[in-house]
Amino acid sequence: MAIDYTQLTALTAEIQSDPNAYGYAAFVAEGNDQGIADLLNLRRDGVSAPGTAITVYRNDVRKAEIIGAFVVTDYDALTAARRDLVGAILQLDVVDATDATLRSNLAAVFAAGTTTRANLVAMAQRAGSRAEALFGTGAFIAHQDVARALGRG
Repeated sequence: MAIDYTQLTALTAEIQSDPNAYGYAAFVAEGNDQGIADLLNLRRDGVSAPGTAITVYRNDVRKAEIIGAFVVTDYDALTAARRDLVGAILQLDVVDATDATLRSNLAAVFAAGTTTRANLVAMAQRAGSRAEALFGTGAFIAHQDVARALGRG
């Protein structure tokens, strides 16, 4: 990812302040920019990776996953207009759940408390990295970005 000036400033602040105590300082002292990049790019699920879980919305939800999330009785209960909306969304091969409007519309199709709605909400998310929390889904920090942020590159 080629980061811009604003992102570079945010990355510098992140590394210097280490607000989540990931341990950047030891890597800074060693000059290990790759180590810092690895910490920033590590997906944190709250179990297998240290620190609090980070959740991001997916930008790659496949149509088959959406269909697989449906419970037939929930779908049968939809009005014709809501079925039309589902049909329109399913015209897309991939759904970008980072789009808040699309995500909201899809969740609103099914009544609160339905299994299908819960499935869709869960499916639209995944464990994310600190880089993604800072700069958006799919963000990746290279060691060169870290070097630039620290004035070394």
